[in-house]
Amino acid sequence: MDRAVLLHRYITSLRETPRYRLGQFDGAIFAADWVLFLTGADPIAEFRSGYASRRVAAEQLAEAGFSAAGDLAAARLQELSGWCAARVGDVAQLHQGRAACFGIVGGAYIHVVHPRVGLDVIRLSAATRMFRP
Repeated sequence: MDRAVLLHRYITSLRETPRYRLGQFDGAIFAADWVLFLTGADPIAEFRSGYASRRVAAEQLAEAGFSAAGDLAAARLQELSGWCAARVGDVAQLHQGRAACFGIVGGAYIHVVHPRVGLDVIRLSAATRMFRP
């Protein structure tokens, strides 16, 4: 099925999702749930036990041998050469303030989970790394 149609279904399914909550509904969970929805494979299965802080998330990544969340994404997904290579449904890594986060490419924009407003979109050129599920 067309990835744009699947992405629309996925985003629509989240309309009643609670707002941002680290470890429960954040950018990493949002993107990983998309990959699971799309492929049936959970890229963060061993991290689903939850993390209540960025420090705990970093410790869990380090214990698994990853220096950052983007390195985990690169190990589980195909890394692309940049946002110009992105297609609808690809996973984007970007930075909000000092923190790295993830979103889903929807065309010329990226669907993201914003801490204050919930689901939102930002421009595609904000991506720092791109991954294809």
